[in-house]
Amino acid sequence: KFRQNCYSSGSRTLDGDLLRVLALPKWSTKVEEVVTWIPRNRPCEMMMPKTNALWMGFLHANVDDDRLQADVIAFFKTHAAAYADGIRVHIASGKFKKAHVELQTEIPRNLVHDLNRRTFVENGQQRQICVDDAHGSPSQRCPRWIAGFCRGRNLRFTHSCWCKHEARPTEGARYSLVTIERSSAKGHEIEAKFLQSAPFHDGSRPSIVRIAAIQNDTLSRLHEEYRQYLRNKNKEEPSVRELYHGTNNNILDVLYRHGLQPPSDTAASEMCPASGGKGLCTTLCNNDCRHCKERHNWNKCHMFGLGIYLADLSQKSHRYCSMPEQLPSGRRRFRMVICSVLGRGLEVAGH
Repeated sequence: KFRQNCYSSGSRTLDGDLLRVLALPKWSTKVEEVVTWIPRNRPCEMMMPKTNALWMGFLHANVDDDRLQADVIAFFKTHAAAYADGIRVHIASGKFKKAHVELQTEIPRNLVHDLNRRTFVENGQQRQICVDDAHGSPSQRCPRWIAGFCRGRNLRFTHSCWCKHEARPTEGARYSLVTIERSSAKGHEIEAKFLQSAPFHDGSRPSIVRIAAIQNDTLSRLHEEYRQYLRNKNKEEPSVRELYHGTNNNILDVLYRHGLQPPSDTAASEMCPASGGKGLCTTLCNNDCRHCKERHNWNKCHMFGLGIYLADLSQKSHRYCSMPEQLPSGRRRFRMVICSVLGRGLEVAGH
């Protein structure tokens, strides 16, 4: 709406309010609910003798992140000065906020329990706060359980989670592969985009023999739940993109059933009935597997860390396809997955 009274043809009309709104990264007429309360503190359940990472919460969502970060640092300087040097504090947002604290020196269990009785000053107000081992404890239900998955569940050496976990929602999931006719509109769209980046890095020119849709009702439900979680967390609707994923073709049945999950930091043992004999460099198991216990050593894999790698070009993802089906003719048949991906894209710049 313009406030100027004159709107003649050819005249230039500017409105300060409109220009201000257009300059904002996002704007809505909807008034966001301001949550000014927090639930009661949960008990500290740390059982490990020491830890290098702490969870602190809950914090008030209406307090600025920079203010909360400064309050957490001041808390450690006051009550645990020997461990305050070099700490890193990340404020995580949701309905309530919480702080994730990384320590340069491991802090003992008795001091962590003592911090729960100390005074925490949040935005000028004195209170007590729960301080707990960010890696969790076997007696504790996992607080990081999001969309039925905990990232630390399959990590032994970095950011592991030792909490008690529920069975994954996909444990009883079933899937079916439904053929998409290549002559259909969707078939034409997929094929054209796939072949757009050919020939591939090895000089090969792929020939598509089949396109199939994965029907898994459990994964579809989890996808929708996570979409709603991201919308609540970021206060905006997440974007959806279709991206390629290339992986070991011996484990596609696991992927179709459970969906993509970030790789473990533990090597796959050939003695393991779940992960052995598949040509894997990292295990498919959780961190409680009695076979897979050796640390994974980097060998030209996971260039940017232990994450899920997807690409907008099929040529890129083809580099990561392995263990193809060997045909009698001597040709190889690879399978690649197109994934519906939620979230914002970020650029990683190198030098």
